[in-house]
Amino acid sequence: MISKEQLKEIIVSNHHFILNQIKTIIKREDIHLPEESKKIIVLYGVRRSGKTFLLYELFKKYKDKALYIDFEDERLINFELTDFEIVKEAFMELNPQLIGKPQLFLFDEIQNIKGWEKFCRRVVEKENVSVFVTGSSSKIMPMEIHTSLRGRAWSIEITPFSFREYLLAKNIILDKNYIYGPQKIIIKKHFADYMKWGGFPEITFIESEFEKNKILKEYLFSMFFKNLVERFNINN
Repeated sequence: MISKEQLKEIIVSNHHFILNQIKTIIKREDIHLPEESKKIIVLYGVRRSGKTFLLYELFKKYKDKALYIDFEDERLINFELTDFEIVKEAFMELNPQLIGKPQLFLFDEIQNIKGWEKFCRRVVEKENVSVFVTGSSSKIMPMEIHTSLRGRAWSIEITPFSFREYLLAKNIILDKNYIYGPQKIIIKKHFADYMKWGGFPEITFIESEFEKNKILKEYLFSMFFKNLVERFNINN
């Protein structure tokens, strides 16, 4: 069991990291997050598609009442279902002004914790807490999500950047000057790159083709290998 003091350190370090080191967040188009809901909001999709940055964006917007935990943090390797209550207590001790007031819990890669649905369901239904969770595992997809959340979760698929979002990441706002003017050649070049490399956010900000190739291969290995392992475990 992880100690409350360790959890406080993690909570505070995450707070400082998001507010001080995360500078650029691309506004996603067609993704509308219900910020006031009595349902657990589940963001699912392929790895590295931008789910974590959506949580960062929410945290920055509601920093005075938000808790962010990444369950791929090695400091949480022995985290269990019963530790969720300790997290909540640690957060409230750090923020006593929030007692009895609305809170926002942001849990990244939640599928790593067995039984997470029980805690999230309780705090959403019985306490003044909104919960957003992300996951890259097939276990968190709408058809696979635990039956205890049927009707209590709102699932939203997060995909890599659209071409318009890709251009925003390149500081280009698509308008008639880019479509019909002499700058249209720039759009053609970016479109060719987008078709070649896709819209994974990390890839968008990298110039080296060698690095892009390497990272995409790692993505593919991670996605397919993990899916095979998960399916094997489920079938056995």
